[in-house]
Amino acid sequence: MPHQIIRLTLCVMAIALAVQAQEAQQESPHRVYMHLTDPAEHPDYARKHVKPPTYGTFGNHTQFVTLRAFSLEGNRLVQYAEDLESYTKTHDLGCVVWPHSSMIFAENVSDLADEIKRRNLFLFDLWGYVPGSGPGSWEQFIPPAATLETLETKLGDHWLGMDNGEQDGRYIGGYASQTYPISSDRLEQYYHFQRHFERMGNDLGNKLSTLVSLNFGHYFLKEGIYTSIGAETAQALPNSQVYYSFIRGRASNTACCGSATPPCGTAGDTRPTMAKVQVRTTALRMAPASIFSSDCCIVTSCTTAPSSDLNRPGSTRMA
Repeated sequence: MPHQIIRLTLCVMAIALAVQAQEAQQESPHRVYMHLTDPAEHPDYARKHVKPPTYGTFGNHTQFVTLRAFSLEGNRLVQYAEDLESYTKTHDLGCVVWPHSSMIFAENVSDLADEIKRRNLFLFDLWGYVPGSGPGSWEQFIPPAATLETLETKLGDHWLGMDNGEQDGRYIGGYASQTYPISSDRLEQYYHFQRHFERMGNDLGNKLSTLVSLNFGHYFLKEGIYTSIGAETAQALPNSQVYYSFIRGRASNTACCGSATPPCGTAGDTRPTMAKVQVRTTALRMAPASIFSSDCCIVTSCTTAPSSDLNRPGSTRMA
């Protein structure tokens, strides 16, 4: 009999606690959003100049980036088929190719686009543009319009645009103080910022991905020319979880795809070995669960061209 009373008492307490928790949840203004956000459901989606990819574009899976540069000899891309085979198939590091922008000026970009399409890969965020810089690996440039049209025509939604990389941080840290005349009016300061990024979009063909280094991405995302937003979470700038939340919020509010850099890297040897597979697995373990939520379609990493590329004439390799 005492055992029955104890069991009954425990059951009553469990029910009371469940009811109390349910009431508290109903009263709380905070909710955990567990649903996949579809950019196409955003009311501004149909009005955008560039239609961002949806989670479905990536096969409803979080995808990884790889291959940070292609090799060049003279004005031709070389061994790109072998590199794509090594990075995306042999070692299975990812299907989103993230190369340096030097490839955009090669005379056989069309052949590369055909190879990327044949393998059902994505071409993402061609990096290296920095206003006022150059010549060198970082420089201001204007891609050939015909080449951009080729990528758009051949790759369609698998072409994710040029790179607006860390440019909000560069503007705040390097360009804002150079405006003339300097104004204390906040609206005028915003106009300076807007003109800076409008020029950048015009230079790069007005189809871009962005990797922010501060929290000003929403100002240019609203322009409707971006496929994705990511952040330099791995560089210990703001708190990583806060950054992931920021990416998610901006992606949701502007009908954009999200990307994220997990807190791990591949410093030193960057050859496509089994170590990269371990790095990829480590990224999955270390990254907060929020980056695999609805708005994070792409996980960026640090895999570059094989170190042997340094011996190729005219090769491009960025660490």
